[in-house]
Amino acid sequence: MSVRKLLETQEVSHHGGAREYAKGHGKYLRRWLGKVAAEIRGLGIKGSYLEVGAGPGFLAAMLAEALPDVRITAIDIAADMAEVAREHFRQKGLQDRIQYRVADAGNAPQLEELGRPDLVYSTLSLHHWRDPVGALRSLWGVLKEGGVLYIRDLRRCGWLYHLPLRGGFIDSVRASFTPAEIRGILKELGVANCHVRSPFPYLTMTAVARKRRGPCLRKGAHGKGHEL
Repeated sequence: MSVRKLLETQEVSHHGGAREYAKGHGKYLRRWLGKVAAEIRGLGIKGSYLEVGAGPGFLAAMLAEALPDVRITAIDIAADMAEVAREHFRQKGLQDRIQYRVADAGNAPQLEELGRPDLVYSTLSLHHWRDPVGALRSLWGVLKEGGVLYIRDLRRCGWLYHLPLRGGFIDSVRASFTPAEIRGILKELGVANCHVRSPFPYLTMTAVARKRRGPCLRKGAHGKGHEL
């Protein structure tokens, strides 16, 4: 069985700085994140959103443009990413609708200062977190009753794990979790209303949990949220 191998740094690696990262990966990120944004919109959550590990702010901007009544707070531990994201928001005229803070998901007092969101979401960030269990506990704690937790990340795949390679993507795969591990963590935190899925080709997985008694929220065939 493959054993999770922690990354050496908590921050997303970006050679040459955040601006170069955003420029070099922007086209790919926007294409992929567009699909993620559609899935998040399909959850049908109104009110306030908290994005964890927001990076250059592409996903927050997509959601703010598509959902004009939603307020978004985005956080990342990298100050240079915050600068790039804020510039991106200004260019799109979204600076009054998205608040970007340099903060750590594992720092409960910092999260509590941000308020209680209706949706907490994160993409391609979980495997970088220093204390993922503690961070998820804190995020679940600030989430409103009736709110939804959405986590999208890489999946630790055996065939990729054992390739004799090193580098950003492979190392990130080795630092990621399996669906069973995510279910176990959420169960440990007392999260009962949860659905974890990993569609073909099984390189990513998504966990969606609703903070209330009753069935879990799941994306329907037409992009709308429905209950399992």
